[in-house]
Amino acid sequence: MTEEASLGLVVVRRGAVTSVRVSGEIDLVTAHRLETFLRDHIGGADTVLELDLAEVEFIGSEGLRVLLLVRAECARRQASLVIATCSASVLRTFDLVGLTDHLLGSPGGRSA
Repeated sequence: MTEEASLGLVVVRRGAVTSVRVSGEIDLVTAHRLETFLRDHIGGADTVLELDLAEVEFIGSEGLRVLLLVRAECARRQASLVIATCSASVLRTFDLVGLTDHLLGSPGGRSA
């Protein structure tokens, strides 16, 4: 499977909120594309980058690295990163590596 076919990215802007729906796999092959895409969509102060990971089938260590880097970049720009929903697979990975509270922050971000 090619990188283009294995990662889907759709953006919707609503005022200060930029929502990104991610689908497919976030792995060594696709992580750089995701990182570049998300960094390009981080706004300035008082904006929100909202991620919908409900259609992500797999997230590897490179995908986790991207989420942590994007979270740090949002904080640097005084923007917020919100993971609105995530698949059972993503949630299980967050749980296994101990990042659930760090990335989701509250039970409202959990979905499966």
